[in-house]
Amino acid sequence: MENNLGKAVIKFELQNLYEKYESNITFSIESAAFSVECKAKHFSSRNSSKAVICRIDKLFDPKKQFIVDGKLIIKCEGYIIREESHPKLKEIDDSGLHPVQESKDLWENSNEKTCHINVNGKLIYLHQEIFDHLFPESFRQNPVIFGFSFDSVELAIKFNYDFRLVYPLTLEESLEIFKFMKIYGQKGIIHDFERFLIEEINESTVSRIAKSAVECNDSKVKNYCFDFLMNCIKESSPISDFELIPKKMALELLELTFTKVSYKY
Repeated sequence: MENNLGKAVIKFELQNLYEKYESNITFSIESAAFSVECKAKHFSSRNSSKAVICRIDKLFDPKKQFIVDGKLIIKCEGYIIREESHPKLKEIDDSGLHPVQESKDLWENSNEKTCHINVNGKLIYLHQEIFDHLFPESFRQNPVIFGFSFDSVELAIKFNYDFRLVYPLTLEESLEIFKFMKIYGQKGIIHDFERFLIEEINESTVSRIAKSAVECNDSKVKNYCFDFLMNCIKESSPISDFELIPKKMALELLELTFTKVSYKY
């Protein structure tokens, strides 16, 4: 795998889209007479296309004219073609799961909802089976939710009816559901959502997910984020929001980069 250490790299990626897509994007920096075409076929949210602009020292060389008057202006032109099918949904549909309309009808059928939870004085009604599946017995005696908005809790409940009712989610919504599950959900539910959240990890999301995993004390997601970040270091892949990574984890990443120490949470 190509090592881009010491090079300025431009990267194209669509976040939170799971449809297969093809891209043909041309990036240009007119002041430096630079242009590069990136063609790629993408098959998951983690796939991206990259192109090297130049060495870092040349990027900041005034004679090269990449940066003019303190500004680096990159022009992006091209097209994106995507398939309509959603791989996650297609996989479930192919497995024989009932159509999503059945889940929608079940959620909207208030007549059979015999349980409720209290969120800031507002009630969310749900079916007994979902209620028992989602919440531990200790919660069922006093089903009151604290610290979460009504919309966030409703989103989490609908997710447990059928994730297709609410997908795709923003990362913020996913992390709020994750936090809700860790506080109120049964262990089996938490395990399912851990797997879901891990699939959302990429260079643009890993820092925020790592922060949430540390705050929620979730070792499975923390370890996955840690391994993903180590791989980014090895491949010299840039990530977003590095400053959000908890200091302890950041220090461990730095130490592991230069030693043989092994960290697992």
